[in-house]
Amino acid sequence: MNDWLNLVVFLEKKMQSGNCSIQIGRILLDQQSWSDAARALNNGIMKGNLEDPDEASALLEKCNAMMGGSGEVEGCWSKSLNVTGNRPYE
Repeated sequence: MNDWLNLVVFLEKKMQSGNCSIQIGRILLDQQSWSDAARALNNGIMKGNLEDPDEASALLEKCNAMMGGSGEVEGCWSKSLNVTGNRPYE
């Protein structure tokens, strides 16, 4: 699964809106990868031009709550693309 996710992250960098990042965040949220999802959602919100910014904010709040309200949302996760198949958001 990491191979396709790395490809999507690469393509997301080329897009004008953050909608792709929000979709990645939603997938990671479903997989209970809270901090990775939060970074993806944060990146999408920062990029802007979202179809539904309120939903993106609500998903980010959910991630924060699942992490125990630790505020563990880090900066732009797409800067750390790892094409080796390892976790792309570390």
